[in-house]
Amino acid sequence: MLSRRIREHAAKLNWLGIVVDFVIVVIGVFLGMQASNWNESRADAQRGEQYRQRLIEDLAANEEDFRQRIVYYRQVHDLGYSTLKDLRRQGSADPVTFLTEAFKAANIFPRSTQRATYQEILSAGAMSSLGEESIRRRIMTYYAGLDMTDRTTQSWPPYRDRLRSIMPYEIQQAIITDCPEEDREDDHGRPDVFLNASCRPKLDFTQASRAVAQISATPGLQADLTRSIIDADQKIAQFQSMQRNARELRALLERKTLSTSQS
Repeated sequence: MLSRRIREHAAKLNWLGIVVDFVIVVIGVFLGMQASNWNESRADAQRGEQYRQRLIEDLAANEEDFRQRIVYYRQVHDLGYSTLKDLRRQGSADPVTFLTEAFKAANIFPRSTQRATYQEILSAGAMSSLGEESIRRRIMTYYAGLDMTDRTTQSWPPYRDRLRSIMPYEIQQAIITDCPEEDREDDHGRPDVFLNASCRPKLDFTQASRAVAQISATPGLQADLTRSIIDADQKIAQFQSMQRNARELRALLERKTLSTSQS
């Protein structure tokens, strides 16, 4: 319609009419683009809000996960140190307890942390929807640390392989069967995994004593166990740091979400 009017004005040399019609076209295109941009910005803001909420949930889950890991590896550390002191004494008054503690000190907690939402954001190229650059940088730094933490958790020192290679199979099987790990609640009703090292597996005393002598005489075992104890210390420190980072980042995203909802 406008194009026909423009042609008609041009045919009549009505330059004022041409200019007016052209301005109408430009304004219409401009308003259409503005409406499109506004809709796109609104959709981007809504998507960012949804991603922030999901990240907050993932971070809360990781906080709890790290709390459980700290509890678990403190047990691993304490059992390892108790075993090391027995090895230094060249024997144990209670071989069954020694074997149980030595075996449990080699346990690991290898599960991965929550990162599905962050990976989805990266795949969708939606980092810009999460807020200003400082927030995006904090998020990326946190998940880079999470990658490093997962690699640390999924590796273990040689003590685990060495001990479980020399401890007789029947003894290991008895410990696993009679004294499995237990899921318990702490004083606040939160679930934790306990190594159940105070349990006594059904072991023959003489057989247990021979196994202790064999383990105690293994060259390099004390060095491997010492490294394992230090490794547990390092894991605990890393988990504490990541738990704190998750809590601080969650609080930052919650403040961003609150300010967005109020604006």
